[in-house]
Amino acid sequence: MRIKKVTQPKGTNQCGQAIIAMLGNISIQEAIKIMGTAGLTRTKHLLEALEKIGLKAGSDKLLHIPKNWIKPELCIVHIGFGKHWKKHWTLWNGQEDCFYDPAIKTKIIEPFYEDGGARKLSYLEVKKETKG
Repeated sequence: MRIKKVTQPKGTNQCGQAIIAMLGNISIQEAIKIMGTAGLTRTKHLLEALEKIGLKAGSDKLLHIPKNWIKPELCIVHIGFGKHWKKHWTLWNGQEDCFYDPAIKTKIIEPFYEDGGARKLSYLEVKKETKG
């Protein structure tokens, strides 16, 4: 899937909205409208929004990332960082072999953020909706 990078507005908690904007090839304002929130994003917001933009999740909940994680081709990744484990959404695109972080302008190649104290916690696989 070809992804157009969307960056969340500085000083906001709109990482989830930016992820939906990237996946739906829509603006962040459209993603906010679809999700019904301009603030913190819960898994249920992402699940509902994926369906509205014609995609589906591989499960109805976040899955824990094991030590030897084999990444799906496309997934939303929940990371934790900082002293109080602040949470943040990123997007893994296996076709380009990189993460898209809505908080920064560039793509991130592994080894990800581990050196900076961040850790991949859980993920939600994203699949194309199949009509059938």
